[in-house]
Amino acid sequence: MRPRLLLYCQHSLGLGHFIRSLALAEALEERFDICFFNGGPVPQLTTLPAAIRFTHLPPLRMDEDGSLVGDGDVGQIMLQRSQAMLKVAAETPVAALVVELYPFGRKKFAPEIDPLIAHVKAQGGKIVCSVRDVLVNERVDQSRHDQRAADALNANFDAVLVHSDDRIFRLDESFKPASPISIPVEHTGFVVRAARQNRDDLGVGTLVTAGGGIVGHALYHAAVAAQPILWERHAWPMTLVAGPLFPETGWEALKERAAGVGGLSLYREVNGMSALLSSAGRVISQCGYNSALEIVQYGLPTLFVPFARGQESEQTMRARQLSQLGMCEWMAERDLDGTGLAQRLTNLTVPAPTTALNIDGAANSARIIADMLS
Repeated sequence: MRPRLLLYCQHSLGLGHFIRSLALAEALEERFDICFFNGGPVPQLTTLPAAIRFTHLPPLRMDEDGSLVGDGDVGQIMLQRSQAMLKVAAETPVAALVVELYPFGRKKFAPEIDPLIAHVKAQGGKIVCSVRDVLVNERVDQSRHDQRAADALNANFDAVLVHSDDRIFRLDESFKPASPISIPVEHTGFVVRAARQNRDDLGVGTLVTAGGGIVGHALYHAAVAAQPILWERHAWPMTLVAGPLFPETGWEALKERAAGVGGLSLYREVNGMSALLSSAGRVISQCGYNSALEIVQYGLPTLFVPFARGQESEQTMRARQLSQLGMCEWMAERDLDGTGLAQRLTNLTVPAPTTALNIDGAANSARIIADMLS
């Protein structure tokens, strides 16, 4: 019998955390009996692997102002979620618990995460933090936040898995506590669901995406404004995928604005981006973890427009570093306008060949956790 492993994931704004955790769970399933605690919505077209047991908790999400929102009283919802997870954890001994992002983030979810950690630790199970390549590091109280996270890791966790190629992003570049982490920190390589692709030639169309789309409004409207210029000058078609989380009111407004624009196709949601990337001539996208890694593997002329409102610095750091490696170009969201965007897209060039990224993070993570338990 395979050892039981619990995986906790809470995606609050976009879908990146969920998609990455899903890829990780698929790799872990070869060695473990997986129960996946999912705290956010599941996109309608997402296929969940049958071999993994999912516990879909009553959804909670984070508003842009940082407050938690759910269908009812947030405190009661979190209590229900905690009880549901502890019930599953009590069914059979748990060998390991993988917690996505916490305690680097998700502090507001501590009332449900901490009891789960305590339960698994009391059974002798290992506690592992799974975290992306770049962390938000522009909080007003950043030093205190980092030290609090380091203290929590040292007290309650057995290892940190950083899902990054350490030649490109290292944890210590965006996480700087005064007292260091004393548990093992492993850079696993990037975790992706889509395999590396080879392109023999380029298409002619422009692909526009912002991942889940919840904060894609500015990018989408600038792209629609740019398309008449691109269509007149180059006859380039444009495909815009709004994403499953793009607000319905925004979708209706976008369709109204796009009416009659030549060569423009709008999609609410698609089942994966591979087919569109395989036929595209260029891409404009936000720079979330999953979107960026999938896109750069195709070697297309790419313009990233990172989401950077409030204290969100992660996407800008990723876009800047990938640009320095010659994999893309980038521009700030505040500089978006139709005319300027059309010019940037016209001037994009094919990225120069670069060292292949380490995208074996899912398999490496499974091996590391198995080694911890052996």
